[in-house]
Amino acid sequence: MATKKSTKKEENKMAKIDESTIVSIPANELKFFDKNDPLVSQYPELFDDRLTIAVNESLAKSIQVDTQIQPGVVTVFNEQFYVVLGQQRAKACLSIRPDFPFKATVIPFNVNDIVWKRIAENELRTNNTPVMKVQLAAKLASYKNEDGSPKFTVIDLADRFGVSRQQVDNWLIVAEALKANVAGLKDAFESGRIKSTAIATLAKANRKEDGKLDKDKFKAEFEATLSSTPSDGKIKVDQVKREVAGRKEKPKQEELRKILSYPESPYGYQLLVHYILGDNDLTTTMALARQNSVDMEWLVRALEQETEKVQNPRGAGRKKNSTKQTAADALA
Repeated sequence: MATKKSTKKEENKMAKIDESTIVSIPANELKFFDKNDPLVSQYPELFDDRLTIAVNESLAKSIQVDTQIQPGVVTVFNEQFYVVLGQQRAKACLSIRPDFPFKATVIPFNVNDIVWKRIAENELRTNNTPVMKVQLAAKLASYKNEDGSPKFTVIDLADRFGVSRQQVDNWLIVAEALKANVAGLKDAFESGRIKSTAIATLAKANRKEDGKLDKDKFKAEFEATLSSTPSDGKIKVDQVKREVAGRKEKPKQEELRKILSYPESPYGYQLLVHYILGDNDLTTTMALARQNSVDMEWLVRALEQETEKVQNPRGAGRKKNSTKQTAADALA
């Protein structure tokens, strides 16, 4: 690869240089896409959170002794060199001395290309955590064009991250859930104890009527799920679905007892509640119903259907619901 010393007079020429050509740029001529740059104010998606990482002193020493082995990538805008890739290397060069040469290839200025190049590089980083990936996807998804349309669609993100659209949808839900600051959620996700699919399933089950996450309910459901899982076990999607469904479908005894305290509650409901709570068996329940001309024959039919499910081979493998649970569903 050829190496060229850059000057501002060569900017137009360098903007057309093939990416296989390496140029050498004094570190003090470099600019970064930081939050205070007017260009980032116009295109906030250009800001990279990794820019806030402190200079790596060991990297600086290595570059000073062995030179910069891996070139970065820069672009030219308004007669300035902006670092696209290799920000830590560029900062290390600047810390050695202001004019220390930073080696890089040059690409044309294109906002989307810059963002996608960063994603491609970040995907290769072993120190990028699941949370960092989720937050990056959520940040990109939040950017809008002037007409309000998304700058980066779910399809765009799925293609660039190399994952399914469903995975991106899950990431966006996880990012929302992480903002709820639920104790243990971030650590469980980072460690792989709970995957994005399981978090998304839990979040979808705890939405308000306006579609927003009910943080309190989500927190309670997550804590309940976490406490029911062995400390060295992983929280599976099926487990989340089963536990959420179980907690939603099973009426609490104190809630059912309240029905008995209402004088206007129908006698049939009172009989049903006593049966569910185990105060009366089926025979007593039906006898009281018939004595008071209350139609409870459906309860007998429900029992017969459940018995048939157990005896019918075609129903093998299906989870059996108890008659009491069937009755409880009627109140849910």
